Amino acid sequence: TVFSRALFIDCFFIGASMRQVVLDGTSFDHARCKGADLTGASLRDGIFTELQLQDGRADGAVFDGSILHASDFSRASLRGASLRQTELHDAKFSGADVAAADFAGATGLERIIGLDYGRALNLPKNAQTIASSWQGSRTQSMSFSSAGMC
Repeated sequence: TVFSRALFIDCFFIGASMRQVVLDGTSFDHARCKGADLTGASLRDGIFTELQLQDGRADGAVFDGSILHASDFSRASLRGASLRQTELHDAKFSGADVAAADFAGATGLERIIGLDYGRALNLPKNAQTIASSWQGSRTQSMSFSSAGMC
């Protein structure tokens, strides 16, 4: 199935089977795909703002060149996925299986949460250190903001 260059806004694909689908150049704005199966899908050069793929599967999926700002891959399986040249600012990978997932040339690594750096491929040597320091400063900033509101 091919949906190249499509635009999906506030769509629900919860638990959907989208195995091997071609979504190259597609925009997903606030798409809810919790538990969806994107195994082997082609998602090249897409824009995925706040994509929600918690508890889903994207094993072997290709996200190369895509923008994945504030996307949530918590507890998702991304085994062998390709995230080369992606923009990952504020993405969440808490509990995600990223074994052999390729992050070569990805940007925004300093602002991601929960990535298992030991299992992912082609990350810069200092990515984990930079991300840890950003998360620490974010926590301090959030604490300060909360204290200021009381």
